[in-house]
Amino acid sequence: MPLPDNLLYFLGVSIVLTMAPGPDVIFLASQGLAGGPRAGLAVALGLSSGLLVHTALAALGVSAVFLRMSGEGIEGLRDRPETMAAECSRTRASTSGPYIC
Repeated sequence: MPLPDNLLYFLGVSIVLTMAPGPDVIFLASQGLAGGPRAGLAVALGLSSGLLVHTALAALGVSAVFLRMSGEGIEGLRDRPETMAAECSRTRASTSGPYIC
């Protein structure tokens, strides 16, 4: 169980980081100022829909497939189950902590 002090620090930092403008807010503001409210709304809808799709894919586990594919190319998706099982047992033998296979 986390200590209450740690939770307070975490909560404070989370709030500050959440409120800090990122590149998407800067892009939205610049497009809204340059193109007017209609352009700003279009950018806001585009950013929100991209975030929604990304979050949905992450929740479904598709992000893990893309992560593996980006590291090993398309061949990473074509691994045979026995190759993956051997890799898992090798990883399991070399670590002493929790693992995911």
